[in-house]
Amino acid sequence: MYEDQHARDVARNSFPTASCTHFAPAERTPVSEVENQRRFFSALPYIQQLFDAIATMVLVINNSRQIVSCNRQLLDFLKVDDAKELMGQRPGEALSCIHGMEAPGGCGTTEFCQTCGAVSAILSACSGEKAVQECRMTRNGPGGAQSLELMVQATRIETEIGQFVVLSIQDISHERRRRLLEKIFFHDILNTVGAIVGCADLIQMSDPDEAPNYVGLLHTATEQVLAEIHAQKDLLAAENNELCLTPVIVHTDDFLRNVICLFAGQEVARDRNIVVDPSSADLLMETDPVILGRVIGNMVKNALEASAPGETVTVSNEMSGDRVWFRVHNAACMSEKVQRQVFTRSFSTKGGNRGIGTYSIKLLTERYLQGSVGFVSSRDEGTTFFAHYPVSLAGNIEKTASN
Repeated sequence: MYEDQHARDVARNSFPTASCTHFAPAERTPVSEVENQRRFFSALPYIQQLFDAIATMVLVINNSRQIVSCNRQLLDFLKVDDAKELMGQRPGEALSCIHGMEAPGGCGTTEFCQTCGAVSAILSACSGEKAVQECRMTRNGPGGAQSLELMVQATRIETEIGQFVVLSIQDISHERRRRLLEKIFFHDILNTVGAIVGCADLIQMSDPDEAPNYVGLLHTATEQVLAEIHAQKDLLAAENNELCLTPVIVHTDDFLRNVICLFAGQEVARDRNIVVDPSSADLLMETDPVILGRVIGNMVKNALEASAPGETVTVSNEMSGDRVWFRVHNAACMSEKVQRQVFTRSFSTKGGNRGIGTYSIKLLTERYLQGSVGFVSSRDEGTTFFAHYPVSLAGNIEKTASN
């Protein structure tokens, strides 16, 4: 609670210089002037009733992008009783964006803000252009990190005390999430079913003596369909906090080889190599192998998609302290823009029907497997995604050792 209040105080009362920004201006309007602006809008006849009658969240912000008025929908969304608690904050600070207070200048001034649709819309509106942008945001919600997809409309208005921007924010997270999951599900299922149909055609047209050669391919493709269905089912359950884990003892060597085998014969692995680093140790850990397989499998799939024909994806693991580390490396380097959005839901470099893979890596690891994920990427070293987990998810390995 103290940290939340401290963040509000910083947002209201700090006045950084212009040099403290990676994007939008950092300077803030003095508290006394923000209060005068708030009183001006509060005194306008019917303006609050009009704002409250609008179904979307509405904010009025000044030229320093600080809130001077808002409607009941925003307060209800944030579970805030008094609008005065938000006065002087910037939109990302009020919405508890995870990057909102990462820089001294606050919302709009971090390197992550360069790809924020809300900040871009506000800056366009300040220049006199009506702007509509989509904004992907990860916020610190009541139950932990929460991914939002927002439709933001910004319009400049002229008043007797100066220019302001009216910001309308519509939460389209559920609609976008449903459409995205449907696209991904049907995209992947249709691809795999196409492979099954192809195998069946080959069996039908081939010489009876050759037919058994295609049975293995048919079996693999059928397993992939089941895997895709279960993956979507698990992701939906994970986002709804309904995913149940079944921890068992896992040999990491067998686990990694099983993950690699899943990609054998898949189009994404064509002309590319997947290997386990010879220095990897065969460790015992207690975890849910299905959910962990979703995480490491998505890392491998992303690495394969980023690799050129002939390149190699390397998977490795090691023990460090009481944590088991997994790493997946490929030779490509991600741009800085991509790196800033990697774990954001709906973001993808591969088109409109992607954008769940890296998001699910973080969701499943941090919400369910008690782990942490990250990556490093450079031109010289390529890209390595990593994740580390407790050696025992339920403590049974320690109990066995003590007995």
